[in-house]
Amino acid sequence: MRDEQFTVNLPDDLADFVSEHITGSGRETLSNEVVQQAFDVLRHQQEQTARMKAELDEAEKDPRRYSLEEVKARLERRLAELNAHS
Repeated sequence: MRDEQFTVNLPDDLADFVSEHITGSGRETLSNEVVQQAFDVLRHQQEQTARMKAELDEAEKDPRRYSLEEVKARLERRLAELNAHS
């Protein structure tokens, strides 16, 4: 794994949020873990969004392939999955 250092400027509310998670842990060394977890969540959401878009694009090619109810049900399941990981 490559070990690089980055400087990130955060808005006050986000900086406070991150600070609370680090301070609440009692260990300053957890700051890297907090950031890594945040990026893991972001990556997961982007992957889920890309999958949903691909499924919708596929459904648009042949609208008879899925009923409207099936599309709604699949979207609701995917959104619930995304919300569960947020």
